[in-house]
Amino acid sequence: MKARLLSAVLKRSIKPFVFTSGHPREPADDAHNLGLYVHVPFCTTMCAFCPYFKMPYDSELARSFAGAVVQEIEAAGGGHGRRSVLSVYFGGGTPALLTEYLPAIRIAIDGAFDVRGPCGIELHPDDIRPNTAAELSTAGFDMVSIGIQSFQNHCLESLGRRPVDLSERITMMRDGGFTVVDVDLIFGLPGQTTRDIQEDFRIAAARGATQISTYPFIDFTYADNARPPLGRREKHELLDAVLRVSREVGFERTSVWTFARKGTGRYSSVTRDSYLGFGPSAASLLRSSFSVNVFSVPEYIQVLNSGGSPTALSVHLTERERALFWMFWNSYNLRMDREVFTELFGGAIEDAFGMEPRIAGRLGILERRNNSYAITKKGAYFFHLVEQQYTNQYIDKVWRLSTESPWPDKLVLH
Repeated sequence: MKARLLSAVLKRSIKPFVFTSGHPREPADDAHNLGLYVHVPFCTTMCAFCPYFKMPYDSELARSFAGAVVQEIEAAGGGHGRRSVLSVYFGGGTPALLTEYLPAIRIAIDGAFDVRGPCGIELHPDDIRPNTAAELSTAGFDMVSIGIQSFQNHCLESLGRRPVDLSERITMMRDGGFTVVDVDLIFGLPGQTTRDIQEDFRIAAARGATQISTYPFIDFTYADNARPPLGRREKHELLDAVLRVSREVGFERTSVWTFARKGTGRYSSVTRDSYLGFGPSAASLLRSSFSVNVFSVPEYIQVLNSGGSPTALSVHLTERERALFWMFWNSYNLRMDREVFTELFGGAIEDAFGMEPRIAGRLGILERRNNSYAITKKGAYFFHLVEQQYTNQYIDKVWRLSTESPWPDKLVLH
């Protein structure tokens, strides 16, 4: 109810978001600061806590999938020139399971787009071997994100993962020459203490992480978690503990949940003005639409092999709704650039949202700094709460329905 009320106030409308089927993704001709995302849905073990679309690894299906991804990439880039791309990210699932196909997918990307930024990939720690860094560098990756989640045995057990020493996997990647080595940690796990999360942060930093991303444990309705996350108060204490230890070990906050070692590069897979998603379940955010691909590997392969579009659902966004998307994710990055907003939407933030910046300033959520709005510490915690409401109200419902039915007719979100 809170998310619905906030949405209505910000949109100045009570009309719901209506996703419909049968609409191919719009061209990316006028996309601003375009990023690319490739979703690889295969895993060798199925982690119950992970909400992303995934399935057990199958070698034959993986080969057909890789070919279909290349087709989708070439179709998206064909006929529109080689659009500039500021970043590429491979997520999953476990993208490293497709190591033999990654060079071909990257060649397809470089043929269809002009990549001018970093290329990152997610790694499950179990898939890191002594030769992994060299293979990924050869395939064109310069950033890695390792899903450690925790170094504490009791926390790993609550996630259904076997307790093993994972710290040396970070060192392998650190020595591989990547510009960014990100380590993902989860806070809010059952039984987790502030001492646990701070020790996790220290270990990641000591082993060579240049960036540490700390995400709250969210219990999706379709997940199979044995125990629920900790409550709001406990999560607040854990997040405060992360802020303290980050300063202690020389990291600075770069987004609501992400911290980077001072003087190093930083990377986020989600905060782009526009992005194209490839692969089953991948989403795309363009000038006036948000769309989601089919949540089925066989259906994805079949539709592309037949020359069709893998887009399962799409929603048209009004200019104001599109601006809200931009403001939401730039708030996650702790900064809203007024010049970029004007370039994108043709007017000042204050003209489009005259009331909101003033109220947020009085509440201590925003601060005006030169030509931007900075999110304060209080504002970052407020965003942390809003994002979890947003996840439950919107993302959970879209993914749940899409998992139940690969080609839904319609989805209405208030």
